[in-house]
Amino acid sequence: MPPNVKGGKGYRKGKHSGLQELKIIEWDEEQGQMLGRTMKKLGDRRFRIFCNDNKERICKLAGSMRKSDWVDEGSIVLIGIRDLTTSTTSKGAEVGDILSVIEMQLYGKLKKQEGVNPLLFTHVETEEKSVMARKIQAQESGQNVDDDVFERDGEASHGEDEEYNNEEEPVLTGIEGEEQKKRKEKEREESRKLKDQEISSKRSSKYRSNGDVDIDNL
Repeated sequence: MPPNVKGGKGYRKGKHSGLQELKIIEWDEEQGQMLGRTMKKLGDRRFRIFCNDNKERICKLAGSMRKSDWVDEGSIVLIGIRDLTTSTTSKGAEVGDILSVIEMQLYGKLKKQEGVNPLLFTHVETEEKSVMARKIQAQESGQNVDDDVFERDGEASHGEDEEYNNEEEPVLTGIEGEEQKKRKEKEREESRKLKDQEISSKRSSKYRSNGDVDIDNL
């Protein structure tokens, strides 16, 4: 049926019908359902999934999924974890089923939803294991994984060295002391500006336009 371009009865009613289909998918954690991000294709409809609880599981496409639901590396999916008695492979990995694929248009809303792991919206499929381990550890200790934690650590140590060097300089008095004080304040202000510019430059290059982290710049 050709598209309605002339208007008429029901024309405006269906104007936003495509947008109405995009809705947050609900899941039941008590039933073993949670979000995950596809890390690797394993063949035979199986995928390695990084799950919302920071665990990796082997999940297979559910038979009820539509053929049009294309799952690729980096896709965010809804999974169901199988019963513990049958939910491990011969190597001890937990297994589950991919129930549905989350539309990319919903990622922004999912990021704001309580209980959703922010690491799902980073490139965990190409991240080095050591980097992922640090991020998971930082998250579990209550730190925001979106913050430049490691950058700030380096800045803090740099600031400590700077203060130490300033302490070694003898404190002058009188007119010379006033000039020394003004010079130090000017140096600190210039140092702060340089740090702010450096952080801003790193953040702009590290984050992609869709909010994901560019791991090449980590």
